[in-house]
Amino acid sequence: MEEFIACFSEVSDPRQENIRHNLHDVLLIALCTMLCGGEDCSDMEEFGRSKRPFLRQFLRLKHGIPSHDTFSRVFRQLDPKPFQTCFMRFMERFSQGLQGVIAVDGKTLRGSFDRASGQSPPHMVHAWAPISGCCWARLPPMRNPTRSRRYLSCWRYCR
Repeated sequence: MEEFIACFSEVSDPRQENIRHNLHDVLLIALCTMLCGGEDCSDMEEFGRSKRPFLRQFLRLKHGIPSHDTFSRVFRQLDPKPFQTCFMRFMERFSQGLQGVIAVDGKTLRGSFDRASGQSPPHMVHAWAPISGCCWARLPPMRNPTRSRRYLSCWRYCR
């Protein structure tokens, strides 16, 4: 936990009053939720509640698991620049412990071409670490090649 706090030390808590949950607890629960396939703040709350005994081993959780409203409020108010810097630092340190290959796989939903509008079927890209058995990224590819390159550049830390 000390390593995580050190990585995110530059991120200041945007909440001004009624701070019941530690910012680093909120960020760590959110990160774990995303790594496990969660997609939104409701998933973060649900993940926290289902893993409460495990999370209590290394988080304070003085006031229990944050609500989905708390997660939403924190992420709406966070300054994105320092968060991005800290997150990239965290991923660099995290990736140092990884070994092996990251498999990148693309999938298309079969038979889903929309003939009426001429839209191509939905596509998904997965980054999978076979040794650890973890899915590190799961996202739809973007139509804008510049933005797609930015997403792919984040994956270099998982190699």
